[in-house]
Amino acid sequence: MADEWVSPTSHSDLSFGWDDETNAYDENTGTRSRASKKSLINGGYISDEWLELLHATLWCSKVRAFGVLGFCTNIHIDVWYGDAWHTIATNTPISGWTEVSLGGTYSVTKARIKVQTVAAYVPNMYEFYFWETTEPAVAGRSFGFIMG
Repeated sequence: MADEWVSPTSHSDLSFGWDDETNAYDENTGTRSRASKKSLINGGYISDEWLELLHATLWCSKVRAFGVLGFCTNIHIDVWYGDAWHTIATNTPISGWTEVSLGGTYSVTKARIKVQTVAAYVPNMYEFYFWETTEPAVAGRSFGFIMG
């Protein structure tokens, strides 16, 4: 598979900071995951815990998330590749579909999100996808055979 949006296949929420976690990747923008642990910040709320969204290893160059203004105003996204978390979005506005580039193509296994609102709404995450693409070409590497 290549060059298509794919949903996470599972999640991790070890601190029980989210409810209905599977709704964040059920391919339905009418359902949502809700932060059960949240803190007041600037007149709104931010989810206290990360919601990790998991997938088997895939080549990925961007992600996208769907939010509804008020319930999901800003999003924070980290992506796991190269044995470390990499922040790709901090306080990024979200209303409807929002795409965020990874700045390259990487072998990704998971992403984690936190959501912030601007009013007294519970933070929600409606949908999240990875962009699965082909493995990047590596200069100087050949997979051909030498016939002699």
